[in-house]
Amino acid sequence: MNKIERKILGPLVSRVRLSHTNAWWELKYQTYHNGFQLYYPAQDEFDYGIKYQLNNLSASDFSSLEKEFQKAETNNPIERERIINYYSKVVIEELIRRAQIAGYRTVNW
Repeated sequence: MNKIERKILGPLVSRVRLSHTNAWWELKYQTYHNGFQLYYPAQDEFDYGIKYQLNNLSASDFSSLEKEFQKAETNNPIERERIINYYSKVVIEELIRRAQIAGYRTVNW
């Protein structure tokens, strides 16, 4: 994530994390006890919440994300659904990164 994306998506990641605390604990547990994986089963629990939050971004925030997406995808047509799918993956990666950090800080499992 670049600076603009982090400014917009950072609070969104926090809202998604706080909206599903049980899945957050499970994700922390899986990242801590299983080590690095390409896929964690608990990450699926966040898909709906992420897409919901991305669809409800303000018009200015979404247009900023659209501009950032357009910088990377210059040849392909820009569609709202492609932008949401791309940034939902970015948000999942950030959730996993935060879960790994939080897992190492957790004392009592």
